[in-house]
Order: sequence, then C-alpha cells, then structure tokens
Amino acid sequence: MPFEKGRNKTGGRAPGTPNKVTSERKARLNEILTQIEDKHLAADIDKLSPRDRVRLYADLLEYSIPKLTRAERPPTDLETFYLMSPEEKKMEIERLRNLKDD
Repeated sequence: MPFEKGRNKTGGRAPGTPNKVTSERKARLNEILTQIEDKHLAADIDKLSPRDRVRLYADLLEYSIPKLTRAERPPTDLETFYLMSPEEKKMEIERLRNLKDD
C-alpha cells in the first residue's frame, strides 16, 4: 500500500527514544577509552611539554564544554557600534569624548 498524503504515521520508535545499538556502542567505547586512559594516557601526557599539555587540555575542553555560538555570546563593543544607526554612532562618539574630558 503506497503512502497516502495526510495519513498519520504508524509504528516505529517514538520521538526522543534512544537507539539501543547506539547506546550500547557508546557505552563500550567509553569502557575502552577508560582502559586506555588508565593504562597509558597519564604517562603520555606527562611526557608532553607544558605548551603541548595546555594545547591538549584546550582541545579536549571542546568536547566537554560546548562552544558559544554567535547568538549565545554578548556582542563586542565593535559589533555593537557597527550595528548602530548613524545617529546612534554620533551620540556614542560624543559620549566617549565626554568621558575622555572627565
């Protein structure tokens, strides 16, 4: 029976239900990584130069702390100024000049 437009979906997993195979693979991969970490990683990291250790730490942080997207971080002063209307820019320049005089 071909799909008919407007007909409701039936069967399959409910939205948001995790895939069992994917969950099992993630768990197994986590076990393997933990074993490698326990046996070798600490010694290998100790052999790195301080600069390389910091670089490694910064690279690994990306996997545990999500990066902020443009919409999530506050705009810089330059970005804010760029988005101002010409009249707002004039007012801001005047405000900054007054701060300098104080």
